[in-house]
Amino acid sequence: MTPYFSTSLGRLYQGNALAVLNELDPESVDVCFTSPPYWGLRNYGTEPQIWDGDPECAHVWGDEIPGRRWGNAENLCGIQATIAGSRSNIEAMESGHGAFCQSCGAWRGDLGMEPSPSLLVRHLADIFDKVRRCLKPSGALWIDIGDSYAGSGGAGGDWKHGRKRREVKWRQPKQVEVPRKSRCAVPERIVVEMLDRGWCYRNHCIWEKDNVRPESALDRFTQNFDDVFFFTLCEKYYFKTQREDFAAGKPSPRAQLRVSQRSGRPCKINHEGRIARAIWKIYNPGFSEAHTATFPTELLAKPLAATLPPGGVVLDPFLGSGTTAEFAERIGARWIGIELSTANCEIIRERVEWEARQLKLDIGEEAAA
Repeated sequence: MTPYFSTSLGRLYQGNALAVLNELDPESVDVCFTSPPYWGLRNYGTEPQIWDGDPECAHVWGDEIPGRRWGNAENLCGIQATIAGSRSNIEAMESGHGAFCQSCGAWRGDLGMEPSPSLLVRHLADIFDKVRRCLKPSGALWIDIGDSYAGSGGAGGDWKHGRKRREVKWRQPKQVEVPRKSRCAVPERIVVEMLDRGWCYRNHCIWEKDNVRPESALDRFTQNFDDVFFFTLCEKYYFKTQREDFAAGKPSPRAQLRVSQRSGRPCKINHEGRIARAIWKIYNPGFSEAHTATFPTELLAKPLAATLPPGGVVLDPFLGSGTTAEFAERIGARWIGIELSTANCEIIRERVEWEARQLKLDIGEEAAA
């Protein structure tokens, strides 16, 4: 398998995450950190992919959903009505909405543009099953994921240089599986699905965003955080305990005494600080050359400091604008990235090459000093 480009530390592969993960060596990755597409929020203008069904099928595409393969009757009727109400199957395909094979039940479309949240969750879990194959037994999986609201409008266009390049025809279904205006609970659904598939769910961390985008809804609170889930393959795995400063100084002697009385043993204070908490307040500077769904390098720093062993490999199957690759290059870690969009692959190349040039300049300045 030929990479789109490579460096001395890492390599980028262009293609569908499922297909590329199948080609990677088993048990070759120490950490996977990724931020998959959210449901129904954005279309990145990539070629629609075929999901599920029979790979040997000739595929006869249509709007009908083979009932034997899709959820309960109520959900089926909701999805069916949404697709039947679209102007045409051709328009749906142009916008990334997709279509269903009348023979095997496969779905054709862009990840994140599924007609229901549960279908996205299943596709993501299928991808993470492939990630499991690549992880070492001591490895870790981190998922940064946000949620969306039913009937909130849907995809907002594909992005280039921070601006919309064209509008997308497809709009999010007005009612699918949950009532209109309800959160779709995609993060919670992912956790349940991953548990059902045998993953060990170790942490639910919160990325609190200082500079969250304003929301127009006046009848609820503004959502200013993403969920960051930490999964492992088993109960024994690599983890370096992270510590932080005590919030209000070290515990007082009186507080230490109370702890000792409750536990029945002396209270020992670790002078390096307390064990790091799971709510992370991190500013996101964004990245003007790419789509808006970027995350800051500081969000990577905490998980990788804890779960990436020296000399380890970090994987991102949805590399997007390349933050994981850029940060790995900065800290001298080996990395593997997967990205479907050609435009994003070029952005990743530019970011990684720029980071490499900066490191060379820094090394040169240190040598001169």
